[in-house]
Amino acid sequence: MTTQELEQLIEGQTESPNLDFKADIPWDDKAFAKDFLAMSNILDGGTIVVGVQEVDEKFVPVGVSGANRNSYKKDVMRDQLARFCDPSPEFQVDYPTDSAGRHFVVIRIAPFRDLPLISRISITGVIVAHTLYYRNTDKRVQSAPVSNSNDLRDIIERAARNLHRRLSDLGYRLDRGMEQVFEANLAALPTEGLLAKIKEAAYWAVEFRPAEDQKISKLQEARQKIQSATVRIDWPLPYYSLSPGINEGIKNLEGFIEGFVQHSYQFELWRFYLSGHFLMFCMLREDAGLLYPSSPAERTFVNMFTSVLDFVVEVMLFLQRLVAGGLYGSGVELQVTLHNIQGRELNMGDSRGIPFYNQRIADANIIRVVRTLTADEVKGDAVGIATGIVLQVLDSFNYNPSEDFIRRALEGHAQRKR
Repeated sequence: MTTQELEQLIEGQTESPNLDFKADIPWDDKAFAKDFLAMSNILDGGTIVVGVQEVDEKFVPVGVSGANRNSYKKDVMRDQLARFCDPSPEFQVDYPTDSAGRHFVVIRIAPFRDLPLISRISITGVIVAHTLYYRNTDKRVQSAPVSNSNDLRDIIERAARNLHRRLSDLGYRLDRGMEQVFEANLAALPTEGLLAKIKEAAYWAVEFRPAEDQKISKLQEARQKIQSATVRIDWPLPYYSLSPGINEGIKNLEGFIEGFVQHSYQFELWRFYLSGHFLMFCMLREDAGLLYPSSPAERTFVNMFTSVLDFVVEVMLFLQRLVAGGLYGSGVELQVTLHNIQGRELNMGDSRGIPFYNQRIADANIIRVVRTLTADEVKGDAVGIATGIVLQVLDSFNYNPSEDFIRRALEGHAQRKR
């Protein structure tokens, strides 16, 4: 952890479910056991900063003495905590200094992977054996036994999602019959016309693969589901034409509906099947000539905000609306792929951020992100999922901003949705 990261962590902060301050104290496994149990059981885990003193109900950075700092040895801490926590907590220990030269200890505790942590034994006056702990906020934030049904439900739901993800990673995915249907739909895509034009440029391909056949009975029902879920911010996604014509429209075809638009500034084709399978292909707007200024030259860059952040969060909001409308109750596999971007430069593109100091060039020609999601995950935190996808895409351009920066940018865009 750098000095800047440390100061950003503690400046202007107060204790929260994910952040706890400790004074200049040595490591004591019994004193810390409850915090490790509680923070491991909350979303995103938590951080303990040792070296921040509470004075007159305010927190003041005072640093940690050399002797106390040396008492925080990760291997020793891990072995000791294993006696109290089942399963053992995962954590990292850093020893940063601030700009005044004061030393601190920062312990970052990861959220549980598969199962929530439970106390193994009792410590008089500290923890009770066989108890779930959580960061309660009924009054002042504190590590305490789970005390209400909402907190318990949160822990259970996250454990269920983690289990689903682990099974997916082990190969328990969509049944083979559905996979064959999806592959057949992809194979039947046109090889000329609008889709061929889109694929000549840089473009996004988006795919929703339902875990089970959604058994939509009529094409009219499919139309209604798409229309009600369409996200309208700067431009509808997916493009649902309200005034069909030569250059835009919606068609009822065999077992699916197809939407398309081809103007001088927008090229998009999508298909939605009665099984719930969704495909969309969308040319980057900088390639279609929509973004200004024209420098850098078209087809040499990727606009970070419009073509990555804004697009990805709109896709997630669209998926969230489909789930809210009753689709994908058994889960969905999301695939988003950015094509034909090798050698292209990531460009800030507007005044929403400081220009890059160095060029951010894509080495790969394709960037693909796949997520296996439950309905609860999509409904609960679409912006959080979009944040992870965006960070993975930007990493391919050798750009790694903070998660908080990206999430705030996506939340600002999402608030404008209609």
